[in-house]
Amino acid sequence: MINIKKNNILSLISISLASILQISCAQNINSRKIIVGSSGKIESLDPARANTLKTLQLLSSLGDTLYELDNKGNLIPVLASEMPLISNDKLKIEITLREGVKFHDGTNFDSESMKFTFNRFSEIGTMNYIIDGKINHIETPSKYKIILHLNKPSSSIKGLLTSINLTPISPTFYKNHTERFLNDNFIGTGKYFLKRFTNEVQVLEPNQNYWGEISKNKGINFVGYSNSSSLYGALKSKQIDVLLSNSIDDSQRNKLKILSEKKQLNEGVGPATEISFISLLTNSKPFNNKNVRLALAQTLNREFISEKVSYKLRKPSRSIVPQILKKTNNQEYWPKFNPKVARKLLESEGYCQDKKLEFTLTYRSNVATDKLIALTWQEDLKNNLSDCLNLNLNSVESTTIYKNLSKGIYQSV
Repeated sequence: MINIKKNNILSLISISLASILQISCAQNINSRKIIVGSSGKIESLDPARANTLKTLQLLSSLGDTLYELDNKGNLIPVLASEMPLISNDKLKIEITLREGVKFHDGTNFDSESMKFTFNRFSEIGTMNYIIDGKINHIETPSKYKIILHLNKPSSSIKGLLTSINLTPISPTFYKNHTERFLNDNFIGTGKYFLKRFTNEVQVLEPNQNYWGEISKNKGINFVGYSNSSSLYGALKSKQIDVLLSNSIDDSQRNKLKILSEKKQLNEGVGPATEISFISLLTNSKPFNNKNVRLALAQTLNREFISEKVSYKLRKPSRSIVPQILKKTNNQEYWPKFNPKVARKLLESEGYCQDKKLEFTLTYRSNVATDKLIALTWQEDLKNNLSDCLNLNLNSVESTTIYKNLSKGIYQSV
């Protein structure tokens, strides 16, 4: 969830984004290089700065985490050799590390390198919520044992231990970048190493000294395309092998789904990898008023948006709790679409007829779905509550939005 300091946030909309890979079925990709296409550029490969899904996917190929989560949300040791030992008071986490692991530059992975990674992220990491004062200090009693001492018990320990932002980095290679980002290179422990980097193209080759199973392919080329039409054309013409579908317009994604149903493409479908939601700045008018927030929550027709924007490929949700963590499938926490109730709430606060509530929604200009959701909501408000609400739209490139989120400058985003 987006965290804006000193601001209470009401999340209004959540639409699960299915993790789908469209793969050309005409070629054998096991014994050669795989070409992966997606949209946009990568500005930085520094895990302390990484904040986009595309960058995190790339870092997942170049680095490892201490643990991963299985499909039931349980921890699986990766660079850790066994499950963490957590003290009874939940203030101490003892982790035994895997031996014999080396970074891409030949440096040994051990407890000091893991401590170096944590400390560096604490100093310069942009995704502060991952640590956010959780760790009091770190102890390294032996070469392959690290102990995290927490300030207080935390409910997000799994997130801390599986975060790709905390993938170990070589203290030898990063010694001159302890207080600044290294954007165009990466030295980790992963199955692949970085051969070449530009903002548009990243070339990965198999790490022959990998501690685990060595990749059977010849490497991966990640290629960024400027728009969805270029991606769609590249897949259909077999210029790329794999398309990360969250990078393509839903109309074209629907066409690819139809092709997969005709056995012309292979489609892999997995659990949702992302939840979209709208947040309100609540430390100032008009969103410091609870009735106003409740009213807006009931103006969002998630089912209609899912149908019109994504051809029902994206599932509507009334919760930001990932499905994997829900005890039942019907756990929903936000109000359903109900413009009549919204009108009554707004009227109780002096809006409608002679007075309109006017606000601005900022959306990511380089994410096609964001724009369509914003336009659909805007049109729906005109049809149902035009005398009560006036929604203005503001498009901003995603990296700028991420940079400014903590500043609280967006009325709604």
